[in-house]
This record gives sequence, C-alpha cells and structure tokens, in this order.
Amino acid sequence: MARRGVAVEVPFSSNKQILGVAGDDHPFNAYRRHGVPVVLATDDPGVSRIDISHEYQYARATYGLSYTELKDLARASLEHAFLDGDSLWAAGSARTGYRPVRACAGSQPGIAPPAPACARHLADNAKAAAEWRQEAAFAGFERRQGGAR
Repeated sequence: MARRGVAVEVPFSSNKQILGVAGDDHPFNAYRRHGVPVVLATDDPGVSRIDISHEYQYARATYGLSYTELKDLARASLEHAFLDGDSLWAAGSARTGYRPVRACAGSQPGIAPPAPACARHLADNAKAAAEWRQEAAFAGFERRQGGAR
C-alpha cells in the first residue's frame, strides 16, 4: 500500500464502536511507520454522533501527534481525495514534508497571492486549488494562534 500510495481511511470512533479496536491495538501507528498514507475519517454521524474534529482530538490525545503531524493528516485527506487535476505537492513529498510543485515553490498560501506560474497551476487543477485553500487556512490559523507551526 505504501509503495502504491494507497491511502487507508481511519475512523477511530467507528473502529472502537464496531470492532472494539482502539489505542495501541489499532494499526494506526503501524500504517504510519510503514509509510502507508493515512487519512482520518468518520462514519455516518447519525450512527456514531462523531465529527472529524473529534477524530483529530483523539489522534492527538491517544498517539501524541504534533501539530505538524495533524496538519499532514489533513493534507493527506486532500492529496487522496477524488478531485480533478494535479496536486499542489511534488511527487513523493508527502513522505518528506509536503514540498510544493516547482510552479508554486516560492509562493506562500495565505500570506501572498500565488506567483503567475503557480496561479496557472491552481487554475488548471482543482485538487491543487483546494490544497492551496487549505494551506491558506493553516496560515491564517497559525497567525491567529501566534505562529503555532
């Protein structure tokens, strides 16, 4: 799965509720250790009454994830989403810290408008545009929180 870039959706609350799998018994850390892309998810809120914020809080509290690790889980969600077009991220960069594609290498989402080449990339790729918006939201959040990087 890691070699092929196949993501695993992890709905912690549902896994605990339905399968009785939680904490150290959950394969979450094994997936991450082996480089399998992981995205957090929820099941039907009518059944579990859980939202995605709860799943991020659980990941932080249970596995001691840093802010950067939580951001990378959010980034993986869009990277593996069924959106048209190419990514904002260079191939293989998810494993090494999400480096932008060459066209967007100097641009800073949420801080300055994209450079012309990056603006073209975003206009041509719905996935990259969604990822740019996510990065801009991260930048805004971090400014409001006093640089919570």
